[in-house]
Amino acid sequence: MFGYMNNRGIVMHADIKAVEKGYIIKGQEYVRVTEVMSVIRKKELEVWRGNIGNEEADRILLEAQDTGTRVHLACEEILKGITTGFDIRIRDLDLQGIEIKMVENFQGWVIRNVKGVILLEEVVFSEKFRYAGRLDALVFLRDGKEVLIDIKTTGAIYDEVALQLAAYKEALKEMEIVGDDCRRMCVRLDKKTGSLEIREFTGTQDFQAFLCCLGIYNWLKGGKNV
Repeated sequence: MFGYMNNRGIVMHADIKAVEKGYIIKGQEYVRVTEVMSVIRKKELEVWRGNIGNEEADRILLEAQDTGTRVHLACEEILKGITTGFDIRIRDLDLQGIEIKMVENFQGWVIRNVKGVILLEEVVFSEKFRYAGRLDALVFLRDGKEVLIDIKTTGAIYDEVALQLAAYKEALKEMEIVGDDCRRMCVRLDKKTGSLEIREFTGTQDFQAFLCCLGIYNWLKGGKNV
């Protein structure tokens, strides 16, 4: 049991248990947002696998997954430091090679732009549409705006991230944690150069596109309507 909090205090409690493709929330099964996104065909990934073979592709993806995990954990520690006021020393974190530069660039961006953290690595959910997902962070920027951020270590920022963030935002709205003015932003850390890329999503149809994916996903799983 834990509470979701914003500047007004606790707004919702939930019993949440992670399962293979989603979460059990208050005794009901909710599909994971990233599982829903699996209905979108990844043409670039298919071509890449075809060029290098499945065995080599699996090896590279496993290595990338390890890097992504370490970088995400380090970025989480940096965001925690904003909340607690602790000075996070990157050399004390579990990082290797280019990961150090990736996290240094993220830390620099956070120092320049983030005033406070509202939610960090929390599961949010929509009772209306029966989906859930673990967001990276919801923060206050120094300009006073709330922004939902997703941290990526992929080779590019793909368009479907807009749908993922839209799903999280609508869940947060349903939970009365954010309003319509909450922004959506992807922060990508490049595994080759360590550089940082920012992309903000403002599309007004992103959530409807996500619901289309959810409808297809549920149809493939047995025709359940959403």
